[in-house]
Amino acid sequence: MPKAGLTAFALTLVVIIGLLPVGFSFYLAREHAMHELSERVQLLAMRTQWRTELVTQQAMDALESLSVIDAVPCSPLHLRAMREQTYALGYIRNAVYLDGDVPRCSVLDARLELPPLRKPDWQGRDVLVWQHLDKGSRRPMINARRGRYMVEVAADSYVDVVRRYDGVHFGIVDPVNRKVVAGDETSEPQKLMGALDNDHGTFWRDGNVFVVRQLPEWPLAVVAYAPLSNERQSLMRELLIWLPIGIACSGLMVWWLVRLLRELDSPKRRLQAALRKRQLFVEYQPIVALSGGECVGAEALLRWRQSDGSLVRPDLFIAQAEEDGMIQPLTDYLIERLFIELGAFLAINPGLHVSINLAAPDLTQRRVLDLLMPLLQRYAVRPEQICLEATERGFLDTRQTRLVMEDFRRAGHPIYIDDFGTGYSSLSCLQELPVDVLKIDKSFVDTLATSAATSKVAPHIIEMAHGLGLAMVAEGVETTVQAEYLREHGVQYGQGWLFARSLPAGEFIRYCRQYPLRPIADRA
Repeated sequence: MPKAGLTAFALTLVVIIGLLPVGFSFYLAREHAMHELSERVQLLAMRTQWRTELVTQQAMDALESLSVIDAVPCSPLHLRAMREQTYALGYIRNAVYLDGDVPRCSVLDARLELPPLRKPDWQGRDVLVWQHLDKGSRRPMINARRGRYMVEVAADSYVDVVRRYDGVHFGIVDPVNRKVVAGDETSEPQKLMGALDNDHGTFWRDGNVFVVRQLPEWPLAVVAYAPLSNERQSLMRELLIWLPIGIACSGLMVWWLVRLLRELDSPKRRLQAALRKRQLFVEYQPIVALSGGECVGAEALLRWRQSDGSLVRPDLFIAQAEEDGMIQPLTDYLIERLFIELGAFLAINPGLHVSINLAAPDLTQRRVLDLLMPLLQRYAVRPEQICLEATERGFLDTRQTRLVMEDFRRAGHPIYIDDFGTGYSSLSCLQELPVDVLKIDKSFVDTLATSAATSKVAPHIIEMAHGLGLAMVAEGVETTVQAEYLREHGVQYGQGWLFARSLPAGEFIRYCRQYPLRPIADRA
């Protein structure tokens, strides 16, 4: 995926992760607000049911007490006994004695002249019930009969002392006759009746939360409901709790994600991905004999081309690899690619060599030597064709480095000192370490035959190498003047843009075939 696409994806992911906890906090706040609203409706329905059952139970207790009175019907003794049984029960408004279906007397009237009772509105478990309006007050009343007695209660006694909640409506409903028996003045009858179409319990419908509870004794149901719009105040209270938590979680998650994305996009991770995706490749910088101009070898250089086609500067990713402990996998990768690409060509051209740069960790252990030995055998390449270059900064542990370099030389691999003269230990390196070739750094070659302060360094290095009997390779040769100066002063080999840029394996092979490759023994 292109870098722009990865950036867009990362930004999208950050936004999503950032908004997710905030959105979830809104969800939790709303769920808690709805739960709180549902609890208020359920609590009101439960209290109304309890109140209705209390009033109903008093009516049933009154009928039970009246049924055991032993006195002449409607006599003073009988009326007094009826009053004694009912006045102690606060919700009983009246008690009536019946002769068949005809009311004869009540605790309020010693003698009644009323028509026979009409058909009951509904029947309870063992009681007949009528609904009517009081003649004087026009209050809804409920009459309950069992046997020869009937008691009267005010319908509003079911709800008169029930604790209310703002925005919650309720009522007592007769499911049989589809009537509202009692309720608060703000409730809507159609909603109370419509709730009976659902099963009992708590449910949501038409923007309201409903609770329906059936009375066990009488065929009455308690219905309570509240519009969901009533959750707004609760929602605001809940948001004051959950929103700061969501924002805090969002901040933590965004911080964690940004840190993770940075780590995933770190140079080390990108280099690991480049190795895995084979984005690294090898180019070969030809090394030519300054006396004859023929190619005698090359320096293997690792390159990194990213998915978008751009190249990463070697000095950047190599230094980063050394810092991140990734340099050894890069060395192994370069060696493997070298043999895959040039192994067969080197085998048929024993006078050609390739040098490999080694980092400090490679100079303190035999790991590279162990990697080279089976590859040399497999491709039939001579050990002297693989030269190993070391920079002065790799000589931190001189004793251990010397031991490993001696192992390399015993195995037949020439040792080059790269960038000679740029460090602080050049002379000590030559005295203590086994070296075959010095490579003169480009910075000194650039100032040859000039008035620069460093123009005298290269001649001293050349003189020192001659004195020690070491061959030399000049790096960064870009002009014929430089090449002539070096050749005249006895530098055997050179590399640089004057001869060729670094080349892919196929182009390097074609470059070498431009000149007859002389055996090593024939070279000066």
